[in-house]
Amino acid sequence: RGGRRRWRQTSTRRRRSRCALRASACVVTHMTSTPAIGSVCASHAECDAIAFAYCASASGGGAQRAGACMSCDDCALHADGIDGACPSTCATRTMTSGVGATGADEFFEDYGYWVKVRDGAAVSSGCTASANEATTTTTASTKGRTSSCFRVFTKRASDRWCDVGALTRQYPYSACIADGVNDYCGVGSSDVCVGKTSFDCCPLRADVLSGVVIAVVVVLCVVQFFIYRAIYHRKLVRSQEFWNNPRIAEAARKACERYPSLKPKAMPKAENAVTIEIERAPAANA
Repeated sequence: RGGRRRWRQTSTRRRRSRCALRASACVVTHMTSTPAIGSVCASHAECDAIAFAYCASASGGGAQRAGACMSCDDCALHADGIDGACPSTCATRTMTSGVGATGADEFFEDYGYWVKVRDGAAVSSGCTASANEATTTTTASTKGRTSSCFRVFTKRASDRWCDVGALTRQYPYSACIADGVNDYCGVGSSDVCVGKTSFDCCPLRADVLSGVVIAVVVVLCVVQFFIYRAIYHRKLVRSQEFWNNPRIAEAARKACERYPSLKPKAMPKAENAVTIEIERAPAANA
């Protein structure tokens, strides 16, 4: 009996060890298998082996799509990335042709989109500022900027500019995720800014502005100096005969020699009217 018990215990242990080996083999096989659409995932990186795929979360597409690798087209529609945004590998993905914006003005004037950005999960400070401004004005297109700032006199306000690529990965615009290939969903620029004035996006550079002001003041002072100098020399030359002070008279003489154009032109002497009448009278009597 003792021998049979030992034999049964030994066989039971062998069976358990075989089951454990099989289970571990199954786990290893599952972990090393190539992911596919629908595979369980916990991050976007786990779906990188699938072309244009992302890891969907439970919040946007229902429980059946929670934690599963799905097509980037779904992310462009549902914006349900497991980390709250679509991965950069989903850029340029659109559901149909013609989605996105027809231009920057349409993008800026899309009130409903900016309300979603404003009231949704946190985005960058620049996107938040642009969303706040775009939802408080009826002329967002006239206050939106897509070009960079003029580098000489202005500087870029980094906390006011919004990265369109990052924004559309979190909030796809009309089923479009912006990238250079799709001309940033029709916006035409990777960065945008909506402000009350252009100086909200591109404030003046204080150092350059002060330098320009100083230069203008210096130029005005120089011009004023030469104007006063010309007036002084003109007065010296025109009144040369009336200066009694020898020093002033000498200065007037030098100014006259240096600026001959300031000399008064000799005026023809007017004939005496009486003399003219006397000369004409004999001729009339003859």
